[in-house]
Amino acid sequence: MARTQTAWQWFRWWRQWRHLPVVERGGTFQKLLRARRTTSLDWRLVRNSLPRPSTELIEMLDFGAASGEEGVTRRLSVGQLEGTASTDRRKALWLAALAESVEPRSDKDRVILELGTCLGAGAVSFVLGAGGRCRYVGLEGSPQLAALTGERLNKTAPEATVDLRVGPFRDTLPTLLAEQPRFDLVFLDGHHDGRILLDQWERLRTSILPGGWMVVDDIRWSTDMQAVWNTLAHQPDVQAVDLFRMGALRNSGPGQPTSGGPRRIPFPLLA
Repeated sequence: MARTQTAWQWFRWWRQWRHLPVVERGGTFQKLLRARRTTSLDWRLVRNSLPRPSTELIEMLDFGAASGEEGVTRRLSVGQLEGTASTDRRKALWLAALAESVEPRSDKDRVILELGTCLGAGAVSFVLGAGGRCRYVGLEGSPQLAALTGERLNKTAPEATVDLRVGPFRDTLPTLLAEQPRFDLVFLDGHHDGRILLDQWERLRTSILPGGWMVVDDIRWSTDMQAVWNTLAHQPDVQAVDLFRMGALRNSGPGQPTSGGPRRIPFPLLA
């Protein structure tokens, strides 16, 4: 798995991205683009909701791609984690817009699932984008990070229903899916491995409501991740939009039009 690290590697990804067809005017993604351009998400509120000082050290249990099945405990500061792994402003605006663009069902709040909460910036962005009223389910391998996410959501969106489940995804995801949930929005951001990503897609795709989204973070983290993203973007009953660092798959429903591959957003809006 060749991880993207150098400026030259990122330039090659960017050049490839620029050759993708741009989303059509008046097409499927116009509501999402409009939400992105008009979102009222206050990034300062998201940043300031972090309940711990940046110098505080935490012990994070990491089950990521390079950590093995038992996970690895990493000791680092909140500031270090925020700077390297947490959601930044550009991604936060898209997450809020995605939550806002989902058509709310008249009888129920939006239901959002996140695999890998990290420090909770993405969770806050989703919930605020949904107007503060939604059901948020977060799966997180590290107890300390799950606790931080819970504190952050309680501070910024006390009306939201929050369900945080701690443990490796191989344990928490099957338990959750056994409850036969239905999601408006799913965010995959916890395991940067193409094989795992494909498995998560197969497990979750039938749980996404028609018109709902599955969002994949760090689709250019490695050649492996990019290859699987391209596979997902060509799935039947799916419309795919490439945000550069993230990709979003819309469940168009059986028999509905598909995008036939990813479309990219206009350059000024890239994530």
